[in-house]
Amino acid sequence: MARDGSVTLPFGDGVQVFRLPLGKLFDLQDKINRPRLQILAAAGIENPQPIGPGTMVQMLGRGDLWPHEIRELFRLALIGGGMRPAAAEIELHKHFDKQGLGELSLLAVQILNAAFIDDAPAEKKSQENESEAKPDGSTPDNSTATASSSGSTQEQSTISPSANFLL
Repeated sequence: MARDGSVTLPFGDGVQVFRLPLGKLFDLQDKINRPRLQILAAAGIENPQPIGPGTMVQMLGRGDLWPHEIRELFRLALIGGGMRPAAAEIELHKHFDKQGLGELSLLAVQILNAAFIDDAPAEKKSQENESEAKPDGSTPDNSTATASSSGSTQEQSTISPSANFLL
């Protein structure tokens, strides 16, 4: 996962860069919510609520997103990752349309997580800890050096606060 929200994942005959920058997230929101809201309104449901990316992740886990919605997420993320729209459509036709939804859903969760998880706070904390290292090599917050019975030094670390909050 990169700082720009991109993620490189196995897809098709190799690996692809996927990225959902803000503009593509707006497009995804529109492509998914517009038909859902129209269907709910036509069914007489009052005040239907749109879904957001966190809800999308939950729905992916439950198998509640339609295949065309997952496909749209992939299309926009491929384009956001630098692929031309026509090439993204060809790639999807060759690979997405012939792959199982379970595996595609797992990839979709990773794409959404990459769009929302900012590793900048963890990186900044890591840089601060490096600059504040004590003479014995230990650091103040994230890690503590502990000696084992064999005399070797082991490092224990805590989980970053930015770890996959959408899962």
